[in-house]
Amino acid sequence: ATVGFHDRSYVSSVALRDGGVGSVLYETEAYPGGGRIWFARTAPEELSLPRRPCLHHADENKTSAVSLPLNGSDCTVAVQYRFTGRFGARPAGFGLSLAEEHGSAVTFTYHMGIGADRDWSRTNFWLLELAGQAREGQATGDSFNDGNEHTMVLDVRAGRVSAMIDEHHQADAPCPGFQPGTLQLIADRATVAVYRVEVWQ
Repeated sequence: ATVGFHDRSYVSSVALRDGGVGSVLYETEAYPGGGRIWFARTAPEELSLPRRPCLHHADENKTSAVSLPLNGSDCTVAVQYRFTGRFGARPAGFGLSLAEEHGSAVTFTYHMGIGADRDWSRTNFWLLELAGQAREGQATGDSFNDGNEHTMVLDVRAGRVSAMIDEHHQADAPCPGFQPGTLQLIADRATVAVYRVEVWQ
């Protein structure tokens, strides 16, 4: 493995005799802050799984959105997604936006990717935009800046909006009288696969 970024190496992988793949990843910081080594084995059958249907945003240099209609009532939106590995200018991310017919919107986005100044506070953070104001904070519960599948939830109910990633609460704010009429899925300078969109109203 070669030294990667911050406290982790890049992954190194080799072909195994049974047709699978073995991978190793290690922390570059000394113990006790680091020093851990991870080994992972991918079985041969996992390498030949059928492709899953998804909505794929493939242009890492654009911010694009897909819109779906809602009926204006309180709702909970859950979207299963995965970053697919290519990113444009940092920070890059994925988000959900609920908009009223007259244009007011609630937008929650998750961002990752440090810039040229190597500022690590600018990765693994969320941004909540509402009524022309923005709040942001470090993501809690886990680090979601990887290639695994995650579920983002945006809930508007009883005059409040709350946001979660993988059941970890991230942010909430009052939004009295808000009536969402449109849902947008936003890919912000990132390639993203969306596997499932669920809406409860």
